[in-house]
Amino acid sequence: MPNINTIDAVYGAQSPAQGVKACPAITLVSTTEQLFKDQTGAVATVTLQPQAAPSVLGPFDTFCWKLRATWKVTTVTTTTIIATMYLGNPTAIVSGNALATITSQSLVSVSSNGYLEFQGIWDSTSLVISGIQRGAAGTTAVSDTIVTNTGLTAANLAALKFSLSFKGGSSATGAIVTLGTFEVEDV
Repeated sequence: MPNINTIDAVYGAQSPAQGVKACPAITLVSTTEQLFKDQTGAVATVTLQPQAAPSVLGPFDTFCWKLRATWKVTTVTTTTIIATMYLGNPTAIVSGNALATITSQSLVSVSSNGYLEFQGIWDSTSLVISGIQRGAAGTTAVSDTIVTNTGLTAANLAALKFSLSFKGGSSATGAIVTLGTFEVEDV
């Protein structure tokens, strides 16, 4: 649910034709990673660029932000589910652009909720993104973990776009992932 700090968000949709900020559920096929897509079929992204960017030391310098995703997964076989947040608006998944990830415990034909957060900061001089991740998927929890991938860079404020993917850790054919929300907010 959006709050006063929400900059951009996409939401799960139960039926088609609810707009570009609505994402239908995805059905996983084995271990193939799939990005959430909006109603038009384009990769669903959220962007950090607000209506008017603060200008302290450059666009969004010294301002912390948070990406958050919530979801429900229903499995039909025994599998783990892996959620990953990426920097960029990819047409193909680039593993080096992963910001945060979580793997659920082994799910045996059940329904399970999860969330993943990445709290970060972007330096407009070095262009590097740094931060921490946390989350829970079923009974698996990830406490605050420092993200040390200094290769994560964004050339400018407009490049601070993010996407979300899911895949099965083993045969996840038929598992359904329903998005609750994927949002970026000011902290």
